[in-house]
Amino acid sequence: MTDRSDKTPQESSEEMFKHALENALASPTHSLHPDLSLTGQMPVPKIKWQIEQSPAPAKAGEPDSTAAPTRPKQADVAPSVPAGKELPTVAAKAPAVQPAELSAQAPARKPLEESTRPAVPPVAEQLPRTKGDLHMKPAAPAATDNVAEIPESRTGVAWTKHEDHLKRAQQGNISTIFYGDSITEAMSIGDGFKETFGKNAENFGVKGDSTQHLLWRMQNGETSIRGAQPEKGVILIGTNNLEKGQSDQDIARGIIKDLDEATTRLPNTKFLVLGILPRGHDRSDPLRAHVAAINKEVQSALAARPDLAGKVSFKDIGPQMLEPDGSMSTKVWEKDWEHPTLGGYDRKKQQWVADTGNHRLFSTIKPLLDAL
Repeated sequence: MTDRSDKTPQESSEEMFKHALENALASPTHSLHPDLSLTGQMPVPKIKWQIEQSPAPAKAGEPDSTAAPTRPKQADVAPSVPAGKELPTVAAKAPAVQPAELSAQAPARKPLEESTRPAVPPVAEQLPRTKGDLHMKPAAPAATDNVAEIPESRTGVAWTKHEDHLKRAQQGNISTIFYGDSITEAMSIGDGFKETFGKNAENFGVKGDSTQHLLWRMQNGETSIRGAQPEKGVILIGTNNLEKGQSDQDIARGIIKDLDEATTRLPNTKFLVLGILPRGHDRSDPLRAHVAAINKEVQSALAARPDLAGKVSFKDIGPQMLEPDGSMSTKVWEKDWEHPTLGGYDRKKQQWVADTGNHRLFSTIKPLLDAL
């Protein structure tokens, strides 16, 4: 048995590997590794040993086995060329083009003209259309900061009423038309409206409307009456503006704005403008003073408009709706002290049988319309 105590670990490993290979080749059922030849030559395995102690230094005159082999540089290795043939020449590499040279060589880009820019539709035109949009027109920029004069649409029940009015307007044959808010709308709830103002009278009042809402409705189809224009019209609006913190002057201008819209779109119709009806149970209510100031402002503005002479008449019918002491009666007014009571008309007898809010309204308005 050979003593291997003086062999290094790598030498011992190689000897053991050779021993195992000889035994495998001697076996009749051996299978060679693809890297092995029948001659028994084999590649020396590269085994990395982790040795705790430092390797022994190389002896004088011997190469250092621990030093890493140096790889020859590409320039030091001469390519093998067959005899009688020359080494093909490689084209010289073009020098790299600097960014500054690229920008100098590139054609100048022309700025995108405004006419070639893709047109982006306004936000309002990108929104989905809803029922009733066919008659809507884009609102013009507001020329005032007075909310009472800036058209504003509404939703819900008010929108439904608006569409009903559009259908009726397209049917035509309207002799007298009423524009306003809930006070106007309620005139058609009780009996007596058609009997008093005629079978072709129509009520375009909408509960909750202020001057800006009526303005929007007039601009969006409710003054587009098919066929002949109504002979007469009534405008009663403004009481809801009192609850929006607007000044008396702004509300008065909002009422005038509605009237101007109506006369422009219905130039053949004569209009009766009614003053805002009283608010509050008695004269001590602060709203009474505001209503009086607004009505006075509207009357003065219309008196200074000769272009409306013969076309427009203004009347404050508040005193006819109050008791002699200036208070409100529960027979004539609801207890909100804003809306007149309904009913009072007997259709069978075709006459008023009770002193209600509608009775006083109709009996006061009818002769004023007849005088237009």
